Amino acid sequence: MYMLSKEKKLDKNLQLLEKKMSQSYKNLEKLQDQRSDIADHISSIQHLKDRDSMQMLHHLNLEQSSIQNNILSIKTQMTEMVQA
Repeated sequence: MYMLSKEKKLDKNLQLLEKKMSQSYKNLEKLQDQRSDIADHISSIQHLKDRDSMQMLHHLNLEQSSIQNNILSIKTQMTEMVQA
């Protein structure tokens, strides 16, 4: 009886982990797509030297850095979930 209850609990925990991993993977894909889009924007304006373009380039670089940090955070969380 105790083993059956323990198995159900493990099964429930595994299902929860799979759901979290699936959501993390989706979030990771979205962030990677955003990072790619920003890289495209950066490529299109990096040769421009006017003030507005330079400000936009700075903003895009900050955004790209933030996205990269979020990607690393999600990958770390996914690794921790697997190791738990």
